[in-house]
Parts: sequence; C-alpha cells; structure tokens
Amino acid sequence: MKREEERLETQHDLILRFCGNRLFFPRINNPRKILECGYGRGDWAVAVAEEYEDCEVCPLRLSFALLMGSIFHYHSEKFLHKANL
Repeated sequence: MKREEERLETQHDLILRFCGNRLFFPRINNPRKILECGYGRGDWAVAVAEEYEDCEVCPLRLSFALLMGSIFHYHSEKFLHKANL
C-alpha cells in the first residue's frame, strides 16, 4: 500500500509540473467550493486548500478496499464480475 501511495504522490508531482503548476483548468479566480473525487493521500485537495484559503474543499476518497469492506461488498463483487465479462 505504501508503494502505491508513493507512486501516486510522484504522479501528482509530475502532472503538476507538466501543467505549469496549475492545479486545474480553466483558470478560476476565486473558487468558493470544490468537490475533489480521487484516490490517494489527498495531495491535490491539500494544495488547492492551501492556495485558496477561502475556498471550501471537500475531498472524496475512492477506494476499492473500502468498498470491499462495506455493506456494498456483495454489489461490488457482482459489478466487478459483470465488468470482467
């Protein structure tokens, strides 16, 4: 798990540099609310919250492991089975 988090952090850093340190496109002067849906440690959400202090940033973590351990266990397996057909 730690290797995957490190890989995602490196990926975030590379994409950020590639995009000229822009956190999102198009340019938005004063965002008020941002919903960030992703997987990882939340580096992007933290960077946005630090840059736009008056913005409400709501990160939503997507994790297969969390799904598998939740009440959606049966439905997740059913979905994955159909997706792999």
